Amino acid sequence: LSRAMAGGNENAPEAMTSYISNSDSLAIHGQCSVLTVHHSGKAGNEAGARGHSSLRAATSTEIELDVDETTGIRFARATKQRDIATNKEFAFELQSVELGKDEDGDPVTSCHILPVSEERKAEAKVKLSPNEKLLMECFTQLWGEQIGKENPSGAGWPQGGTRWCIAEDDLKEHYYGKTNTGNQRQSYKRARDGLLNKGEMAINDGFLWLARNKHKLGGV
Repeated sequence: LSRAMAGGNENAPEAMTSYISNSDSLAIHGQCSVLTVHHSGKAGNEAGARGHSSLRAATSTEIELDVDETTGIRFARATKQRDIATNKEFAFELQSVELGKDEDGDPVTSCHILPVSEERKAEAKVKLSPNEKLLMECFTQLWGEQIGKENPSGAGWPQGGTRWCIAEDDLKEHYYGKTNTGNQRQSYKRARDGLLNKGEMAINDGFLWLARNKHKLGGV
């Protein structure tokens, strides 16, 4: 939109309605639809698209694209559709594919869309606090250093050998080293309890593990 307006003021009704009129002319001449790529403002998608409201008023179909930074899952949501119910959403991921090599031998890549399962989709709906994210990072750091063990079998455990478990004392100590809050004990407890309640972590016999299926050992 910004490039098509060639420096026009997107907040001015005169400039925006001129853009709309030109788009209508293109649609009539080409017997086609005109797709406008636009952006939300600094307030985020909740505030809607930037610029004058006449653009949305003239739009027949509006699709909002969003990405969850934690999981990488992307969403396409129908936020406006004339005469048809909206708010339907499609969750997907982008997978890189190599198309060939350029003249220097470097790979030329593009991507294609992969739909995600309902379980993966639910992961993106879980919003973590900064301390919960920090505790997750602490866990993965210790896991990368092979601190902990594979889970045993038995009551209260997942299927044997499918999860990496870390002693809570080790995880707590590592978390304390990453924080400088006045009450580290309370901060840790809130983060741990939050992750347990949201289904991100589980605990048994003094050991914690990441509960989501994507964290199974061996990529099961």
